[in-house]
Amino acid sequence: MIEKGPQDLGFGLRHSIDPKAQASWGARALWEGDGRFSLLWDRQDIWAADAQSKAKLKAALNGPGHGDGALAKANDRSEVLARKHSDAPHAEQYRWDGDCDAVLYEDDVVIVMGNPRMSCGYIHLAAWLKPEPVEPFRGCP
Repeated sequence: MIEKGPQDLGFGLRHSIDPKAQASWGARALWEGDGRFSLLWDRQDIWAADAQSKAKLKAALNGPGHGDGALAKANDRSEVLARKHSDAPHAEQYRWDGDCDAVLYEDDVVIVMGNPRMSCGYIHLAAWLKPEPVEPFRGCP
């Protein structure tokens, strides 16, 4: 039996996902002319080490209002990066014909990245739970 891990998704930026992540999500979405993306129901995949991690990732991506989470914020950032005159670092590479991995959203729980991968109409996305920080000292008096 082959063990699956956070980078074993059917869609998205698999190579960008932290291999220590407890849950990951990937998608290939339509990239609209204004820089925003539209998710396709059959071009998404999710992996989790356990049900709790999966629920935590879904909650972070969707948000408490079911539409105001990390994905909505990443979509806003995608629009900013895609603007012609954006002064964001590497914005010139973040175009429909570009190939640049960009952090679209990050907080204490989740990271969302996107890359058009020179696809001229799609954007490849990845999101994952940040690995829990490791305490430098454990079991010490």
